[in-house]
Amino acid sequence: MSMKMSRHIVFRTAVALLTVLTVILAGAGCGDKGSDGITTEITGKGTAALALSIDLESASGSSQKIGAKSAAVSLLKIEITSGSVAIYRDIPVSTTSGTATIADIPAGLDMNILVTAFSSASIPIYRGGFTARFESGQTLVHSLTLKYLYDLLDYFPVASGSMWYFNDRYDKINGVTTFNGQSCIERQSIDYNGYLQSSDFYQVSSDGIRILGSIDHKLYTVGTISPPLYIPRYMHVGQTYSASHTFSRGPYSSSYASNAVTAQSSADRVVLLGTSSVTKTVTVSLSGLESVASSSISFPSTLVMDLSIDIDGDSPIKLNLASGIGIVREVESESGAIVTSVVKGYVVGGVTAGDTTSTPTIPPVTPPVTPPVTTGELWVDSNAVAGGNGTSSNPFKTLEEAFTALPSTGGEIRVVAGSYSLGQPLTSNVPVIITGSYSSPGALQPVAGAYSSTFDISGLSLSSVPQGKSPAAIYLYGGGRVGGIGISGNTSFTGLVYYGGLVEVGNCSFSGLAMGIDLYNNGGTVTPGTVNMSDLFIYSCGQGITVTNWGDIHLNRIKADQCSIGILVESVWGDISNVIVTGTQNPFFIISSGSNLDLHNNMCVNGSVGVKLMNGASPYIHSNIFVSTSTAVHEFDVTSDPYGFEYNILYDSPGYFDEGSSTLTLTSNPLSFTDINNSPNNAPDPYSNQVLISDTTALTSIFRAPASLDYELVSGSPALDSGNMAAKYNDMSIRVSGSGIRNDIGAFGGPGNSWPSN
Repeated sequence: MSMKMSRHIVFRTAVALLTVLTVILAGAGCGDKGSDGITTEITGKGTAALALSIDLESASGSSQKIGAKSAAVSLLKIEITSGSVAIYRDIPVSTTSGTATIADIPAGLDMNILVTAFSSASIPIYRGGFTARFESGQTLVHSLTLKYLYDLLDYFPVASGSMWYFNDRYDKINGVTTFNGQSCIERQSIDYNGYLQSSDFYQVSSDGIRILGSIDHKLYTVGTISPPLYIPRYMHVGQTYSASHTFSRGPYSSSYASNAVTAQSSADRVVLLGTSSVTKTVTVSLSGLESVASSSISFPSTLVMDLSIDIDGDSPIKLNLASGIGIVREVESESGAIVTSVVKGYVVGGVTAGDTTSTPTIPPVTPPVTPPVTTGELWVDSNAVAGGNGTSSNPFKTLEEAFTALPSTGGEIRVVAGSYSLGQPLTSNVPVIITGSYSSPGALQPVAGAYSSTFDISGLSLSSVPQGKSPAAIYLYGGGRVGGIGISGNTSFTGLVYYGGLVEVGNCSFSGLAMGIDLYNNGGTVTPGTVNMSDLFIYSCGQGITVTNWGDIHLNRIKADQCSIGILVESVWGDISNVIVTGTQNPFFIISSGSNLDLHNNMCVNGSVGVKLMNGASPYIHSNIFVSTSTAVHEFDVTSDPYGFEYNILYDSPGYFDEGSSTLTLTSNPLSFTDINNSPNNAPDPYSNQVLISDTTALTSIFRAPASLDYELVSGSPALDSGNMAAKYNDMSIRVSGSGIRNDIGAFGGPGNSWPSN
């Protein structure tokens, strides 16, 4: 496990989960162990005594003697301990005028003295302590100032539905859910483009808060804390609490348990799989009061809390807490840079204040640049003599040389078939074409259907990654075309990362990586262009393909096998078709954040959820085949509704899992999710235009050789000529003799079914 481990899973968990106290039981005292609570002066046969003079320090810093005038204080609880020796005394404040004497204290021991002042409602409101050594016959006289205790119930009075609008995100309390089998509360962090970033989970009890863990919805990972990170309920300024915890991180399981999740929840019941972990010390402390102001709201007196978790050496997080509101400012250091998040508005307890708008901020960008086709292409041949100049007659020996030699206007790199080991990531800030599988330098065309130029990245180290970037073999900032290559060999790295421009990737393979391809529009200087990906093979990667905030995408003829997640897209439109995803631990497809996609002629076989919808996603799902999936379609929240769900085959795959009570509207008639989810196999068709087959039907009557992952259709298959009847979805080629041109359901039908013959 990386020592950094994702700060939001650790720090944001500790920060965010503090803000959501809804129910805390009153009365976390020291107990009544052995108390007599009768007189202020207790005599006996002890060899030492203690005479205390007690002051109270208020929240404002002023102090007064304890006594009858301190109406808020009703009882003193005094604990004197050393190892197995313990003395407890309860002293009613009405019997003291600011002093208390305790006898029968064993001599010759270093004793810890803790004094807590309670209200008449048994709430601790002041506390203080010291250490002293008692000698035989001594009466130790000591003046003690008890400091005001802050009750976190006052500083986090947060109910479900409360929201805080920071300058960089907004947070909301999403209600009660189940995390790793434990009932808890969920807090979500969402960016101003509407993308769910993380969910955090915690419990409350009579003595404080226990933080269970967090989910990273972008990386699809889950982090747990063992034992749960504990925050004491009552603390005073200057108090520090430290404890050791093990932080673990692993893939997010798709084992859904609807009966363990309440209707308020939008989080799945999760289990940590294949974890790695690190044990570190957590320190929580209160350091004082200060004012906080944003552009639209001010908080004259906030409590300062510091959280330190020494996982990556960064400075502690500083939190400013406003009574009745919660966290209003976070200040943290990441890689030496100070990052500040300030609340500009909130909706808490029925009160709205400040700026509660959530308009996304989009930085200015320039139009995309089309990758050039140049006559001065650069050649690379692993068998060449070192010191070449990149021409076909004297090619470079390494890919690093070719990337360094790219002209400022962009260019083309042609790679001869062979094995290439990368010593460092490759980066291009200009449009580039990378084409592999040439038989020799100067060949007119690459070998068709091959990806025989293989890039071995097993030697790449995390220290070689550009600052602020996720680990990758190739970074393309200006877009480009990539084909005829294979990348493999490092589970910490992504194969190919685009940050903008036009994207064309075809005839490539990716295996044994953290992710095959990542398209991430992070507001760079080049606008994302159209995406075309086809004829790809992705094997044993953490994720197959991820596309975030991009726009128009077209993914076609892709096979992803044994990946944790198949394809994840956020805020895009276009189509995904003729994709075969097999054996995933997590969803085959994740469609998020309003993605308006045409999802057709795909296959999901042997694994988790077929299609997971999140954050308002509304794809058109049709002409697909789901075989042995835990759920065909899972709606993660009530804002996600498919535009339509029809012409699909569900074999040993339940229909829907819905987190809420939404209704799916199909093209012909409305139908409740309950009806879909509870409909038995082989029942009369309750959906619209679905193709129902028995789960006992032999798969060989549908597919040619499913045991060998060959899902070509056979003559007589119920998938033939049964897909969407619209002419635009007709088959491009007839793959089974005797069938018509109407769409064949599954990955070998439709307008993109021109797979190579096999």
